[in-house]
Amino acid sequence: MSGTAPTNAMGKADQMQSGLTRVLQNLPALRYFHTVALTGSFRAAAEKLNIAASAVNRHVRQLEAAIGLPLFERRSRALTLTDAGETLLRRVTRILDEVAMTGEELADLHHLSPGHVRIGAHDALAREMLPHLILSFASRDPHVRFTIRTGRAPELLAHLGGGRLDMVFVYDAPTDINIRVVREYALETCAVMRHDHPLASRDFVTLHECSAYPLALPDDAAYLNAFRKRLAMREPSGCLPFLTTNSFQIMRDFAARSDLVSLQTPLPAQLCPRNPALSYVRVAEPLARYSLMGCCIMTDDGLSDACRGFLDHGLGILDGALA
Repeated sequence: MSGTAPTNAMGKADQMQSGLTRVLQNLPALRYFHTVALTGSFRAAAEKLNIAASAVNRHVRQLEAAIGLPLFERRSRALTLTDAGETLLRRVTRILDEVAMTGEELADLHHLSPGHVRIGAHDALAREMLPHLILSFASRDPHVRFTIRTGRAPELLAHLGGGRLDMVFVYDAPTDINIRVVREYALETCAVMRHDHPLASRDFVTLHECSAYPLALPDDAAYLNAFRKRLAMREPSGCLPFLTTNSFQIMRDFAARSDLVSLQTPLPAQLCPRNPALSYVRVAEPLARYSLMGCCIMTDDGLSDACRGFLDHGLGILDGALA
C-alpha cells in the first residue's frame, strides 16, 4: 500500500536541527567539550574545570547523542577530534568568546568597570605605537581597561564591523560605506639596514639599489606584486626577496645581523624608539598606498565615553607626531 509519510514525521535534517537546538541550550556541555578538546583528555579537562572526569565524559556523550555524530576518536592513550568535533570546536570557540565579551559589556553597563576600550592593530603598530598611546592615556585616566587584537586589515575590519572592536589602526584601509576612516597618515617608506651597511650613509636610496642586496619584505601579495611591478620583474629570482614575513620586528632582527635590507614604514622616533644598531634611509620612490596608516571606526560609531576619550587622546598625539 502506497502513501505519503505522516506530516509529523521528522526527517534526518529536522532531527539534526533539533539536536543542534538542544546543544545550544546546554552551554555547560559546550564548555566541557571545549576544555576537553583543548587539553586533549577528559582527566585534564576535569582538573581544569574542578569537576569529576565522569561528569565531563557524560556531558560530552550527551552532546554526541544530541548531534548524532561522534566528536572524538577515543584511543587508548589520546583523544583525537573527528571532523564533526573540529567543526563544533571552531563554532564553540566563537560562541564562548562572544559570551565572554557580552559579560564584559554588561559589566560596563552596570558600572562594574569604569570603561573598556577594544583596539585592533597591525602587529607592528600594536607593538610600537599603542604602548605610547595607551600608557600616556592611562596616566590621566587609570581606570580604563584595554583589549588589543592584532592581525591583518581584513580580519580586524571584520571584527570592527561585528562589534568586537571599537577602533582599528591598519595600513591601506579600504573604502567601506559602514567604516569611517577618522584619520589617515602618510608614513615615510624607509630601507632599514645595519648602521655599517654600504647604503647606510645615503640620504636616500632607490628600490633598484636596495634590490642589489637580500631583501626582507612584508608578506602581503598586493605589496609584493606592486614591488615587482615597480622593478619590472616578472618572477622573483635568486634571493629576491630573501625573506617575507608579517612581522616588522623579525625583518629588523635579520637586518641587524646581516647585509639584508628591510623595506618598512617606521613610525617617528618620538612614538617608538629605534634600534641604534640600525639605520633608516628614505626610499626615493615609495609604494604610496602601502605607507598610509588609517584609524577606523564604524560610521555609526556609538563609542562609549572611554573609547571617545582614548580616541581623541590618541589622535592628538598622532597629529602632533605625523602632521
